[in-house]
Amino acid sequence: APEPTAAATGTATPTLADVGVSPSSSSVPTTPPVTVEPGQQFRAWYFITNPNASSKNIGLGLSIVSPTGATISDPSRDTTCTVPANATNYGCNRFFQVPSTAPAGTYSVIYALWDGTVGASRQMSQVTQLGWLRVAAACTYSISPTSRSMGASGGVGSVSVTAPSGCSWTAGSNVSWVTITS
Repeated sequence: APEPTAAATGTATPTLADVGVSPSSSSVPTTPPVTVEPGQQFRAWYFITNPNASSKNIGLGLSIVSPTGATISDPSRDTTCTVPANATNYGCNRFFQVPSTAPAGTYSVIYALWDGTVGASRQMSQVTQLGWLRVAAACTYSISPTSRSMGASGGVGSVSVTAPSGCSWTAGSNVSWVTITS
């Protein structure tokens, strides 16, 4: 990471020492890439060095870049983290909601540090990590036929389930008199 530089106020600029990603349920960063479906969220991790003798409020900005080059932001989840004085690799994190319309593919993740509130102040630092996010195809399922009738004495019948590659499903029954056999 770059060394802190002097700002016009005479204080040093906090920097991103490292970054990470994880599924939203994880309390620690995981090895990228993280895979999510459209409409799901993931967690972005920021490890910040603050060389100043006083704590600093840092805005955590985040964007993703789609396989087609479109930049997608989630400003409703932008947040501020208070980094203690003289901190090294201080951990902060925020969530990012992937739009339900996001196409499947490999995305880059852009981390940004802001002096105070994201977008309302000076951006201090930015790091882009290529290929750190995978958006899976949305799992949509179809069943055919959509209904099946049997006589009072029972019988054998079958249905077909269609799902995209990578989307799992399980057949089951809520009643004891229906048996599922594969």
